[in-house]
Amino acid sequence: MILLKKPTIIACIPAFNEERTLPLLIPTCKKYTDKIFVCDDGSTDLTYDIAKRLGAEVVKHERNLGKGVALQTLFKLALNNGADVVVTLDADGAHNPEDIPLLLEPILKQNPNVDVVIGSRFMKSGFGPVSRLNFVGNKLINALIFMCTGRLLSDSQSGFRAFRRWVLEGMDLIADGYEVESELTIKCVKMHRCKIVEVPIKCKRIFKVSKLNALRDGLKILQTIMKTVCLGVEDGD
Repeated sequence: MILLKKPTIIACIPAFNEERTLPLLIPTCKKYTDKIFVCDDGSTDLTYDIAKRLGAEVVKHERNLGKGVALQTLFKLALNNGADVVVTLDADGAHNPEDIPLLLEPILKQNPNVDVVIGSRFMKSGFGPVSRLNFVGNKLINALIFMCTGRLLSDSQSGFRAFRRWVLEGMDLIADGYEVESELTIKCVKMHRCKIVEVPIKCKRIFKVSKLNALRDGLKILQTIMKTVCLGVEDGD
C-alpha cells in the first residue's frame, strides 16, 4: 500500500486594523490548518502584536497597500513554506473558521479534480451579511464574469477560498485592492482552466462596519475585469 503524504494546509489572512476580531479567528483556524500567516497591511492598532501572541506567523507592510497586495505577500509565504492547500479568509470576522473543513472537503476527499473552492454567502442565505446595494453589485459582477468566462458563480466576490498549490504557483496578480477576488476568479477559470466548486457558508459581520466602498471599489473591480479578460490586456501591461 502506498501511503500518501498528509497535505500541508496553510491559512492566509490579510488584516488591516483587526485587533478586535483576530482573537475570535486565529484560535479556531489552528484546529484545521498546519500554519497561519497574517499580513498586517499597515495597521495602526495592535493587529501585529495580537496575531503574533495568538501564534500566527506575521509579516507587516509599513503602510496600507491593499488587500490584493497583502494576498500576494501571503501566497508567496505559503508557497515558500510548503503549502499544498492554501485557505484565504477575511480578518474582520465575517468568515467563520469553523467552515474551513467545508472548503477543504471537495479538494481533499470528494474529488481529486477540484482545484479551487469558494465559500458562497448566497447559496442558502439570501442577502447574507451584505447591504442590498452590495448584494446587487455582487450579482452584476457575477453576470459580467459569466459573460467573460462562461462560468456563473453565486458569489464571485467571496474572500473565503481554498486553492491547490499549483493554482497559486502560476498566479501573477495585478490587483491591489478588493478587486483581487474578481481577478483570481477570472484567471482561475479562463487562464488556468481550474475546476471550481462553491460550498455554502455562514457569514456575518461582527462589528457591522465594512471597509468596502461600493462605488470606488466597484469601479476598480470593473476595471480589473476589463484588463484581465475583456480587452485582452496581458498582466502587467
